[in-house]
Amino acid sequence: VNLQWNPEAQKDPGFYQKVYHQLLPLDLYKYGLILEAEGDLPSALAAHIQAASESPSDYRPVKKKAEVLYKLGRSEDAIQAFREALPLAPENERWWIWVEIGKRYGELGDLEKEIESYRSGLEEPGANKGYLWEVIGEAYYQSGRFEEAIPPFKNAIETEPQRARSLIRLGELLVDQDPDAARDYTEKGSALLGRTDYYWVQKADEIESKLGSQ
Repeated sequence: VNLQWNPEAQKDPGFYQKVYHQLLPLDLYKYGLILEAEGDLPSALAAHIQAASESPSDYRPVKKKAEVLYKLGRSEDAIQAFREALPLAPENERWWIWVEIGKRYGELGDLEKEIESYRSGLEEPGANKGYLWEVIGEAYYQSGRFEEAIPPFKNAIETEPQRARSLIRLGELLVDQDPDAARDYTEKGSALLGRTDYYWVQKADEIESKLGSQ
């Protein structure tokens, strides 16, 4: 099916749905993707639920069901769906499912379960451990538990020395108790930042200004 034959027709609401209905057999997973792209999230959810029930061993519709539930603001249901996706997920993707679960718990204000989820991700094969330690540190930081944030950020840079955000967070957290270490972390982090990392550039400037005034 060539969807490019009539550009004007493609502007009509539901165009892709109408075209897809002509495709046999109907692939509910792909149909759900189309509905989601057109902004019809309730119908997309229904399609993915049906696809998952018809192919219970297929990871894709279960994961998409979780993602659409999140977009609909149903974080608790999304967590459950992501958990359903875990045993179906390819081995090297399971760590990221734990990240999704952790983020949803974070949005619900449950720090302990958020951290627990990220730590579960660390146990999965192929996990990006530098990233996971960084999000653990950031979760503690955003909750105001600054002392508990320091070890995870240190683990992040020990695992992956180029993690600029962890370096700068360490500079910020150590600025009073260990100014020399704070300066070293901040300088290393600043050297790794890109031009669009505005928040982190500003944060590094603030740390350097505070260190300069001591």
